[in-house]
Amino acid sequence: MIATARQALGLLDRKDRRRFFWLLLLSVVLAMLEIAGIGSIVPFIGALASTGDGPAHPYLVRLQHWSGYEQEHSFLVFLGSCVIAAMTLRNVFFAFSNWLVALFTALCRRNLATRLLECYLSRPYAYFLTRNTNELRRNVFEESAQVIEGVLIPFTRIASSSCVALAILTMLFITDPSAAATAFVTLGSAYALIYWYTGSRVDKLGQLGHGYRQQAHRVGSEAFGGIKDLKLLKREALFIDSYRSISERLTRVDMRRNAIGLIPRYAIETLAIAGVVMFILYTSRGGAALGQMLPVLALYLLAGYRLLPALQSIYTNLGYLRFNRVVLQTLHDDLADPAQPVESRSTGETLGFEHAIDICDVSFAYPQAQAEALQGVSLRIDKNTSVAFVGTTGAGKTTLVDMLMGLLRPTSGSILIDGVSLTADNVGAWQRNIGYVPQHIWLSDDSITRNIAFGVPDEDIDHEAVRAAATAASLHEFILTELGQGYDTVIGERGIRLSGGQRQRVGIARALYHRPSVLVLDEATSALDGATEKAIIEAVDTLSRKITVVLIAHRLNTVIDCDRIFVLERGCVVDDGDYASLLRDSSAFQRLAR
Repeated sequence: MIATARQALGLLDRKDRRRFFWLLLLSVVLAMLEIAGIGSIVPFIGALASTGDGPAHPYLVRLQHWSGYEQEHSFLVFLGSCVIAAMTLRNVFFAFSNWLVALFTALCRRNLATRLLECYLSRPYAYFLTRNTNELRRNVFEESAQVIEGVLIPFTRIASSSCVALAILTMLFITDPSAAATAFVTLGSAYALIYWYTGSRVDKLGQLGHGYRQQAHRVGSEAFGGIKDLKLLKREALFIDSYRSISERLTRVDMRRNAIGLIPRYAIETLAIAGVVMFILYTSRGGAALGQMLPVLALYLLAGYRLLPALQSIYTNLGYLRFNRVVLQTLHDDLADPAQPVESRSTGETLGFEHAIDICDVSFAYPQAQAEALQGVSLRIDKNTSVAFVGTTGAGKTTLVDMLMGLLRPTSGSILIDGVSLTADNVGAWQRNIGYVPQHIWLSDDSITRNIAFGVPDEDIDHEAVRAAATAASLHEFILTELGQGYDTVIGERGIRLSGGQRQRVGIARALYHRPSVLVLDEATSALDGATEKAIIEAVDTLSRKITVVLIAHRLNTVIDCDRIFVLERGCVVDDGDYASLLRDSSAFQRLAR
């Protein structure tokens, strides 16, 4: 439990840890108020029972003398007022504490989710090659909340309930040490035994529940992500049945967890009631007066009324901690490495690029890969020229471009920008030079303007630059004549209201918005029809000699006008030259052209 507490606190920032310790202190205060509430009722009941019915309990006599109320009725009114005041203070404080817990939960959930998102987004690109992005999204938006509500909040409840239980047992011990010791040993041992017996089962249920939630989330994401294929192939029933099966298993896990948490309560309550009855029979066998016996009985009944829920709360929340330990461990491991500062493209210096990019004897291997993706690649790209990388699938084209953009770091060799080696310290400055157009453009359900100026706050969007980028991508006229609201037209999720060619043009405009000196197109036209592809290539050709253009292409007709073409096979550059010379002299290029 101590290790769990350390891991949980490690997820919080300094302010949230301070808030957490204040909540623990508040738990102690609540325990004291709970005892005050119970303690105020006992003398009131004792005084009420002893009125006109024989001698009162000795402590009531002393309390009446201390209060200064000689008349029984006045003393009773005084005690009743104390009960009302104590319970009012207790309830007001409890309401305030619940508000603070709700506030703490909301703040911690927000801060932890933000820290996780910052942690993930600050990771290098290679990190995402080995992680499932659905899992990362779920950690940010779901698991962070589960850790707060299933680990941290149970800790506060355990602290509060422990203080209440300890205070009640202390009060009982002062009144009757032997009875208090018996109650502590009996109830405590019963809960400890049940917790020990169910602990491993709760751990296993926690692991199963975590796995089932991952599976359910993955099925839902895949269903919505591939909705077009799913509809065409009529596979809706498959996904529905799969999700239903996983949900049923997850439901059984939750039912078993809840049963383990609740069922012991009834057995313990039966044991406690039997103990109270035996205690009453034991104390009444001597024929003691009701006025003397009732305060003690009231104390034990009220104490039992609050002690049992406190012990049950401790047991239940310990179960929550064990059930959610696997989630806590996952987030703790992800946050173990501190997040690196996230650079803004709009701030900082840009690495100078005036002459050429030199790739010198570069090799690269992906994590856990058997063979190298690139082997000893060397080439030169002059500024304001157009170059293309061609080759079969798996030849290393995308890997080479990813290293050129600074997303991957070479296993060996170096990349030089005007003779300056590209390193972790200056890669951000280099990336400010780059505009990137992937094969599949990701578009948000937002306006044309916000999609072109993607990630730029509304107040910082340069609308002239948006129009200039759209014009360069041959998109401006379409926006003005075909879209009802012009640049404010919302294009739907993933740009569903646009054609494939229009989406690619939006992607090119996005890449050009920041006025890059290097434009990279990663098979950006491979999914388009011939006419649309030709229009896109013509739009790119107009940029030639103004910026450096780097293309990855499968269709060789898209690279005809490139200044230089590099042919890759199995991670190596096997030929290079212009289109005509390669078609004449390169057997590797001729095989691609067939």
